Amino acid sequence: MIDPNVASDLRIDKFDLDEEIMRNPGLTEHYYRLAEDAELAAKHVKLKLEVFEAAIDAQIRDQFRARNIKPTEKQIEMAMRLNPQWERLKKDTFEADARAGQMKGLAKSIADRKDLIVTFSANKRSEMTAGYTTRRPDEIPLVQAGNVKN
Repeated sequence: MIDPNVASDLRIDKFDLDEEIMRNPGLTEHYYRLAEDAELAAKHVKLKLEVFEAAIDAQIRDQFRARNIKPTEKQIEMAMRLNPQWERLKKDTFEADARAGQMKGLAKSIADRKDLIVTFSANKRSEMTAGYTTRRPDEIPLVQAGNVKN
């Protein structure tokens, strides 16, 4: 299952870039671990399918042999594909592969998030040297009449 916090984990608070850069390595590790778990689950589903295929292949060959029929590989393959359990396992394989791909993409997005944070930081430094800011209005100090120099 995809983490329900994905949207908030991908969001970048441009007003607290220090916090964002500090939490990014942990987020990256977390999502790469989820991607690895999804990849491992996909491998397990593929293994189940392969074990089932080996067992059903032997069973189908025995059935043909019992009727004194020498089947072609295509006949064995088609008989296997008609088995509802094979179909269910094959669909599970597709779903597990899709999930692993989604998680891999999400982990990459979280890792790429660092580049955005660095870009935002550079922009903020540039803005500060140019005399304007991206800070929240409540963070901008008020200039009092006595503190202004002409």
